[in-house]
Amino acid sequence: MPGRIQKCKVVSFRLSAAEYDCAMEICERLGHESVPLLARSVLLKFKGAESGSSGDTELARLGSQLEVLTEYLKQYLAVVKNAGNSEANTPAPDLFPS
Repeated sequence: MPGRIQKCKVVSFRLSAAEYDCAMEICERLGHESVPLLARSVLLKFKGAESGSSGDTELARLGSQLEVLTEYLKQYLAVVKNAGNSEANTPAPDLFPS
């Protein structure tokens, strides 16, 4: 595919069972398919934050905002879905936290 950067380096690190469970929870919440994809995403976001206002940085920033909005939307939809359940006392999420 044109414009695609070939990946040729491998990075390996160990996690405790608790760290791995935490990483998997984050993967599920953010929609990453695996821990390596999560780690790569975090690395690229950190790089973008460090490098200034390049197009990659802007894309990473927008991706971050989209992830946050997606998470809020999931929470909101869960509240709406449970609205008919009289036992559900979950408050509506704050869609615009300060």
